[in-house]
This record gives sequence, C-alpha cells and structure tokens, in this order.
Amino acid sequence: MRERDRLLATGVIWTAYMVILGLLFVFGTGPASGLYGDAVFGIVLVTSVAAVSTHAVWDKASSGAATGVGEAADARKAKRLDRRRIERLIEGLDDDEIVELETLLMSHQEDVYP
Repeated sequence: MRERDRLLATGVIWTAYMVILGLLFVFGTGPASGLYGDAVFGIVLVTSVAAVSTHAVWDKASSGAATGVGEAADARKAKRLDRRRIERLIEGLDDDEIVELETLLMSHQEDVYP
C-alpha cells in the first residue's frame, strides 16, 4: 500500500470516528442522557476500533502481510531472477530440443533485427 493510500485510509478512519463520536454526544444529551455507562462503553469501543484499524493500515499494509502480497511477490521475483533455474532447464534439454530452441531464438532475433 502506498503512502498516499495509507494517509487517505487513515483520514477516512478518523473522520468516521469523529462523526460517530459526534453522534454519540448529540444523541446522548436527549432522553438517553441517563445512560452514562453505555456512552462510555460506546466511546471506548469506537476508539478501539479506530486504533486497531489504523494499526492494520500502517503496520500490516506496509509489510504486505495484510494480503500476503509481499511474500508472494518476493517469491516470484526470486524465481524470475534465479539464473540457475535457466541453467538447469537448458542442461535438461536433449540435442534436438537445443537445436529447436536455437532456431526459435534465431527467428526471433531476425524479427527484431532485420
């Protein structure tokens, strides 16, 4: 997750937090004003949810652990850059396959460099 996306997500989380707290205070002054314990529980609950959400956005998204994308991308990159893998592939080819590969590569080279 990019820095800009994290900032946007954090802004959305805390804006929602402020709206919910505002609604708690506005509707807490009417007939429900005697429910002090419930209001405190609501404030603690909403604050906890906002804090955990912010932590998830900044900590887990930066390491890629939230979606598992980071580890999978690293594995694909390592596989792509592993030159020994190509060497093992070529060593496993028989003479006919090598000639076919060379012919294919030469035809592509002629297409690129006429």
